[in-house]
Amino acid sequence: MTGKNHHPPYAPVNPESKRRRRASHVVRLAFFFLGFLARSAAKIARGRTQTILLVRLDLLGDFVLFAPALKAIRGHFVGRRIVLLVQNRIEGFARACPYVDEVIPVDIHRYRVNPAYALRVLLRVWSMRSAVSINSMYSRTLVGDEIVMWSSAETTIGWLGAWGDVHPDLKRLHDRQYTRLIPDQFGSDTHEYHRHRVLLRELGHEQEGDLRPGLWEIPSFGSLTIPIHDLVESGKFAIVVPGADARIRRWPFSSFLELTRMISDRFPELKIVLLGTTEEKHLGGIDGSPTFPAQVLDLRGKTALLDIPVIINSARLVIGNETGPIHLAIALGIPSVAIVGGGHYGRFMPYGEPTTHRTVTNYLDCFHCDWHCSRKVPECIIDVPVSQVWKELVNMLERMGMPFA
Repeated sequence: MTGKNHHPPYAPVNPESKRRRRASHVVRLAFFFLGFLARSAAKIARGRTQTILLVRLDLLGDFVLFAPALKAIRGHFVGRRIVLLVQNRIEGFARACPYVDEVIPVDIHRYRVNPAYALRVLLRVWSMRSAVSINSMYSRTLVGDEIVMWSSAETTIGWLGAWGDVHPDLKRLHDRQYTRLIPDQFGSDTHEYHRHRVLLRELGHEQEGDLRPGLWEIPSFGSLTIPIHDLVESGKFAIVVPGADARIRRWPFSSFLELTRMISDRFPELKIVLLGTTEEKHLGGIDGSPTFPAQVLDLRGKTALLDIPVIINSARLVIGNETGPIHLAIALGIPSVAIVGGGHYGRFMPYGEPTTHRTVTNYLDCFHCDWHCSRKVPECIIDVPVSQVWKELVNMLERMGMPFA
């Protein structure tokens, strides 16, 4: 990057002091040994149920990716009760999933900093007396491992793969508590769908099934909790998603703003809808701001989680960073253009029908860094030119017959 670029640092910063880190280690070790005792006691006790506990503690995009495999798991465990444990941030979406019988939400941050809350979660899991516990996430964390261990299931299945936590020594302890660990057969650029197929084989699923992107039936626009039914019914709008859960994966908002102005000039009959969280409002203007073209409707922070797939399912196009709405667009077959960095390139994106779902990136020799960026800023995404995204966008819209008749 040249000296004229003054982006703030992207290197991860751990705000905890050494004392807090030591205290955290002590708590985690205590939970490990208590979990070991709980599991030993469960082996002696009677009354185990036939429940399948499935741990899926990632966010919306990864959950959407996993949906076809979850459907196959439901078909494999016919007649068994499937309990899905998810982050509380996607609880509503998970509860709408027809492939599970019960959803347990977990506040990950609260779990880590509040031992009393964590213990309540673990005791609830322990009391279920599950027969099988499956940690389906390739990038395991302490939270997921502790939950699987405290489930005291006869069979516990997980990936030997990546460790996404700050206590690497504890991984070796937790590895020994799984009855079956799946070795990774792939490289860092292998898409998650291939790992999902391997997981299904480990579960004894003879017919791997169709793991192409897909989702269950989405409700009609009449179920929206915000008054934009006429817009959704017309379908004459594109969605722009300028945010992302991780700051390092965001294309500059100024680039999104320039792009919306270009869309407004070229396709004035196409409404532009901004989607995102309340926290992402700081990335740019709000309704009525002169920074946005008049045809922009800013819905960031105004939609319920279950509104998002309904709105996307009626859109002409979705443009954004690699985040949940882009994965929803691919699952629902809605054309998309995603600006993607190199941290996990190939593992999550690109995928889907290449003529309908396009990705734009700045290819560098440091790809597949797992977002441990070796540069001052993530040039792989920061330096993606607006002109490159615009080219993909125009090609997509013209193939769909824009402008509207």
